[in-house]
Amino acid sequence: MPFESLSSFIQLLEAKNELVRVKEFVSPELEITEITDRFSKHNGKALLFENTGTAFPLLINAMGTERRMCLALGVESLDDIGKEIMEMVGKMMMPREPFSKLAILPTLAGMPPGCPEN
Repeated sequence: MPFESLSSFIQLLEAKNELVRVKEFVSPELEITEITDRFSKHNGKALLFENTGTAFPLLINAMGTERRMCLALGVESLDDIGKEIMEMVGKMMMPREPFSKLAILPTLAGMPPGCPEN
């Protein structure tokens, strides 16, 4: 099942202890950049700034580690995605009858991975 929204991905990050919520006001001009820089240099968690002085929260570093990328893509390893892409490209490159490449469309439709249950 794909993520229904960014909020559902944020919930997964929080459940997997991959998110820090920053509830205090943080200036979007320089403070957010400095905080993010310090966290990111050490494979830090994703940061959700909830009070930036605007109506919108700000999620940063959500894809900052291989683990979070795998969570987002619904795979155990990024190599899994590479294998899927190579298989698809291989199928597309094979000599075929005209319009037979349209048979790959169901594979393409299934590419957006779902949210893992674990």
